[in-house]
Amino acid sequence: VFDGLVELVTSSGNYNRYRQRFSECSGFRFPILGVHLKDLIAVHVALPDWFDPEKTRVNLTKTHQLYAILEELALIQSTPPSIEANSDLLNLLI
Repeated sequence: VFDGLVELVTSSGNYNRYRQRFSECSGFRFPILGVHLKDLIAVHVALPDWFDPEKTRVNLTKTHQLYAILEELALIQSTPPSIEANSDLLNLLI
């Protein structure tokens, strides 16, 4: 199991295995935030903010890519886990 997890989160291929598995999953997931933050930084650095030198038109490609990453993270955050709380444990902790 451990070797499978290590292989999943290896940085080779720009985290391709993680990205593929993550996109195949649905419902509650634990994202590796570093990978998603890396994507945000890569888009921000690679694409200019403005489409033209006069800075009159916003680069919509960049805006769309940033939105797609942030939308996915927001969706993950709004998805509750499919487990029941252990009331005995909660009472012990309170």
